[in-house]
Amino acid sequence: MRFKLWTFLILTTFALSCTSNKKSEKGEIVEGSLSQESDDDALLEGLNTEQQKSSPKELESKYQKLAQALKSKSEKDLLDSASLILFEDPDDVRTLNALALFYINRGKLGLAKQYLARALKKGANEPGVQNNLGIVLAAEGNQDEAIAAFKKSLAADGGNIAAATNLGLIYAKYGAYTKALPLLERAYDANKSDPNVATAYAVTLRGTNNAADAAKIYKSLVVNTDDVAMLMDYAEMLMYELKSESEARNVLNKIRFLDPRGEIVDRVIQLERQLK
Repeated sequence: MRFKLWTFLILTTFALSCTSNKKSEKGEIVEGSLSQESDDDALLEGLNTEQQKSSPKELESKYQKLAQALKSKSEKDLLDSASLILFEDPDDVRTLNALALFYINRGKLGLAKQYLARALKKGANEPGVQNNLGIVLAAEGNQDEAIAAFKKSLAADGGNIAAATNLGLIYAKYGAYTKALPLLERAYDANKSDPNVATAYAVTLRGTNNAADAAKIYKSLVVNTDDVAMLMDYAEMLMYELKSESEARNVLNKIRFLDPRGEIVDRVIQLERQLK
């Protein structure tokens, strides 16, 4: 089966990224150029200080400010908040992982890897760190290493939906649908509203000969989508596996309305000829 999979990879958000007893939440899609550089090198070196450490309450307040800065997407606010924590502890895992997350979102993967390398010194068993490392490795094309990182994240926290989703997406991308199925089933149950997860799960169900279940998901997706590749997969499944020619014709009409290009046009013509 042919389909194009997703530049989508879930990021573990800062507030939950370094805990193993809480449910991970969806973050943002990785975007931007991989060749971008950052002017900020100050935090990479770490800082030594004799300053008295913050109390647990004071430190938690600083983490909250860091989380707010991450949410605001302000690099200045984030670096200002992070510096207050790293001034006391240059190897603070939560802070380093938050900085890595920020630069993953900016597409600055080189800088993100440097922060993750520091975070791994003390946080090699932290599920959020391993999940974000897996995202960087996958974006760089190092799929085997990415799979290993996502597996480590799940080993540390079996309930980590972000890592389960990412591992399932990689397996599905390379046609390992049997491995992908339980992972994407969990991801879909946790977030049915995400069309990327739903599409991945539907493709995986079809790939494991569960066309009827896949059709239920596709049917909910086609109403508001202009993804012609996904619609084409659905039409082919209706035609070849479910033998529903009338529904297949309706989906093909929608694809025609969206004015497809390239390979999709050839596939539409082929199906339409078989429907006559």
